[in-house]
Amino acid sequence: PAPRWLENGGIAIDQSPEFFWEAMLRERAKSFLPTEKRVVLDHGRTIVVTSEQYAEQTTKADIGEFHEAITKGIIKLADPKAAEEAHAQSRSEHTPDSAPEFDSEFSDYHRGVKSGAEEAEAIWKKLLERPKEERHYRSVWAAFMLGKMGLSTGSKETTKWFQQCRALAKDGFADALGLAADSYGWEAKAELDAGHREEAAKLYLTQLALGDDSALISLKALIPDRGVIYGTMSFDVNAKPLPSDDGSTPDDKSKPSADIGKALINSAKTPVLRWLQTTHVLATETTMDWVYRSAEENSTDANAHPQNRCHRWLAALKAAGIKDVADADRLGWVAYTSGDYASAKEWLKHVKEATGLSRWLEAKLLRRDGNLEAAIKTMQQSVTLLSKEAVDSPAPSANLEQYYYPGYTMLDTARADLAALYLSHADFVEALQYFAQTDLRDDMAYVAELLLSADELKKFVDKHYPPAAMNKGDEAKADPQDRPSGRSLSELLGRRLVREDRYDEAKNYLPPEKLQLLDDYVASLNKGANQKLPKPERARAYFHAACVVTSCGAEIMGTMGEPDNLSRDQTVTTIERETGKRMSRGGNNKFVSTNDKPVKVHLPVTKEEKRRLEKNKVVPFRHEHYRYVALGLVWKSAALLPDQSDELADILNTAGNWMKGDYYGDDESVEKFFQALERRASKTEIGKAASAKHWFVDDRGVWSSEELKAGDKNR
Repeated sequence: PAPRWLENGGIAIDQSPEFFWEAMLRERAKSFLPTEKRVVLDHGRTIVVTSEQYAEQTTKADIGEFHEAITKGIIKLADPKAAEEAHAQSRSEHTPDSAPEFDSEFSDYHRGVKSGAEEAEAIWKKLLERPKEERHYRSVWAAFMLGKMGLSTGSKETTKWFQQCRALAKDGFADALGLAADSYGWEAKAELDAGHREEAAKLYLTQLALGDDSALISLKALIPDRGVIYGTMSFDVNAKPLPSDDGSTPDDKSKPSADIGKALINSAKTPVLRWLQTTHVLATETTMDWVYRSAEENSTDANAHPQNRCHRWLAALKAAGIKDVADADRLGWVAYTSGDYASAKEWLKHVKEATGLSRWLEAKLLRRDGNLEAAIKTMQQSVTLLSKEAVDSPAPSANLEQYYYPGYTMLDTARADLAALYLSHADFVEALQYFAQTDLRDDMAYVAELLLSADELKKFVDKHYPPAAMNKGDEAKADPQDRPSGRSLSELLGRRLVREDRYDEAKNYLPPEKLQLLDDYVASLNKGANQKLPKPERARAYFHAACVVTSCGAEIMGTMGEPDNLSRDQTVTTIERETGKRMSRGGNNKFVSTNDKPVKVHLPVTKEEKRRLEKNKVVPFRHEHYRYVALGLVWKSAALLPDQSDELADILNTAGNWMKGDYYGDDESVEKFFQALERRASKTEIGKAASAKHWFVDDRGVWSSEELKAGDKNR
């Protein structure tokens, strides 16, 4: 499910925003972007999935460049065609003796590939000793392979070869495969193996800046108290024992191992490693797990505040004597996440220039201190800054499928927090504005349908979502900040106006394709209420209106939020905020309590909110409430029909069939119709069958058959 800011007592307002490892790394990597360019392989994807695909690309480049060398006269041959055939054959494991490869930089490279490590090293080094004009195509390849070989042998010259690979490419030597760009990641691996964590971090960030997403995982190898890393070239899980997920020693879970503690202090003293560690702690400890937990689980300290990693990192910073740092705002969030609010305030003192994150943290702390108005003002500043900064929002990578719910970006989460602050201050219009901008539709609907009057909502929609623009599908004319929820909020207003019998006004907000349906419904209501018409004709009109509502009520009068849009076992926010009791929709379409204990309130409910809930609550407050509206219309129809008439039996039996069963079963409403059927239509064919069955039957009369035959073209 998508997050709901008002559920579980409004616990979201107390939580840290969720930080995203990928998004934060991508933003930081921008400052490490080098001049090299990656070559995108495998038909446009950013990584090569298989070694076979890479080999295919390498073969294509090798053959193409050999042909180019001949065409340009760099290699002069008596029989070019035979040479190209020999060159192509040389890529196989068994080159025919009858077709020896022409002596060149190409043949040197191929011999190195087919040789053992020691011999290959000598061959490639000799290749690099050729005159410049004789090694234009394979110098970069040879240097790159010498570096790769050094990774296997543990050579101290490994990093030198990767650096030379890039230098050669800059000097103009051919690099069709983008090996110069790829060398950053491999050099990072060499530095990591040598224990040079700072150098490895910078190289991996450079690799990421070039678009190689494997660096997202590789960088985790620089986090001392991480869990096991799988699927990364940067860390061999068999090389040495890994720490547990929390970095503690096996015999004492409360204390980190000596190696871990030492590494954390080293990270604290090194700017890039400090930033990475802080980023990883935030990304792993600030999650939206509260969305999936029950109110009881969220109320416990163990679930509400991650402790070990945050406290351990803060302790390492203290041991390293770190105070005045550029990312003090993020360290403040580490402290806040751990529940150490005093330390969070101290870190804020070290923020030199306000950021969206620092203002946000300040607003959280102001609210905790009871200064709600100051918290709102500060949170407004945070949203403004985050809008300008446009950082730390999820950016799905091209080769990894990722899904982010609405409200999960930093900016959207900040807006949701601001909306909740406005709600707790009884500023409902402002709360709606920011919930709409986040596209948190459950919370938006709660405010729009239950807290604002219809006139307040109409004024809001007219300002942000002009009806003409919405109905024409020209959402670009609406407020660009609010566009995600524009159409849904405009239609929400239209349906609410229908519920309040303001049909002419509703037409301005419902989509064109629903207007004929509304006209049909309203015409039937007017006909049923027209006392100048014969009663049977009026009764038929009311029954038709009921059929329209039963089949299409959600489209013309249904609520976007509660009570109509409630799934089984979903918390009923309206009841929770009104009474403090946690309830959900159970069997027979009735609300059931999920816990006898009152919900722990994180976001206070003002008297004005409760007053408006009572005033604006949908009646009846039941899932798909319009079905009960339809029952009321059938009851009006029945009042106009004579006893023992086939039409009466037909509509009473039809209404009962609409509502019978476990899903909609309502003892009072269904029993009421059955009793009327037995009392007023017992002599009809349907009435006799129902009496024999002691319940409603599947038989149809003339009116219900006509409705079924018509099929209600708008259904």
